[in-house]
Amino acid sequence: IRAVSEQARAVGHDAQALAQALKGDKQRQGAWGEAQLERYLELMGFRRGVDYTVQETRTSEEGDRKRPDVVLRLPGDKTLVIDSKVSLNAYAHAISAETEEERARWLRLHAQNVRARIDELAARDYHQEFDGSVDWVLLFMPVEGAVAAAWDETGEVAAYAMERGVGLAYPTTLLMALKTVRHIWNVEKRNKNAEAIADRAGRLHDKLATFIESFNRVGAALDTARKAHDTALGQLTRGNGNLVRQVEQLKALGARTGKALGIAHDGDGAAEDGEVLPLPEPEEGVRRLPAAE
Repeated sequence: IRAVSEQARAVGHDAQALAQALKGDKQRQGAWGEAQLERYLELMGFRRGVDYTVQETRTSEEGDRKRPDVVLRLPGDKTLVIDSKVSLNAYAHAISAETEEERARWLRLHAQNVRARIDELAARDYHQEFDGSVDWVLLFMPVEGAVAAAWDETGEVAAYAMERGVGLAYPTTLLMALKTVRHIWNVEKRNKNAEAIADRAGRLHDKLATFIESFNRVGAALDTARKAHDTALGQLTRGNGNLVRQVEQLKALGARTGKALGIAHDGDGAAEDGEVLPLPEPEEGVRRLPAAE
């Protein structure tokens, strides 16, 4: 019980310190709002330096330096500028007010502060300075209760913002917007994959067509080789004057051989054992050697 009690006191002390810091120091308020914005971006899977940039500085033609909190990349080389604005002082006073009159006064001041933040962001014309930016910027307020209080006080605050090219967002609507952007990126990725698949399929088809052409040429070359083989084989084994038969006749005349030719030819069995087949007559002018020679 003592440990839980000490922890509760510590949490309460930290919460009070944070509340005082946020109410009293605009720089700390801004840093906290920027940290919350980046936290939601990381929660939705966006990567710093890849999907979005932080505090990217641009200088206008008039020499004004413009540095939004976040520039989020969109498909089609588009960008969305998001700027965090924290306006909690009047809202905190309204929550802690002891009377309804005091509370109403602080809420009116809070609504005026929110409008002032809208006017401040609209005057910066961020979408004019960043290439491919959509024609409006997103103003993020990290405390939903503060946005709801301003909305209750003046119901046209959202319309007032949009008329000036500013979209008003709090954590829930920011997450919906970021999820929509993530979905668009996923669709873009699928479309690119489909294009890549179609391109690869076309290349595969063309490569197969080229291979079939080459394969047909191989078949034609094999047919030519087979015909040449048949022609050579015919010269070797067919007809009365084929080469194999003439060589076999040399064997019959007494040529010393150690191996059989082992190929069928025209004239197989025409000469009986011991029978000498007559050689063809020599051409005119050619002398036949005597048997002894």
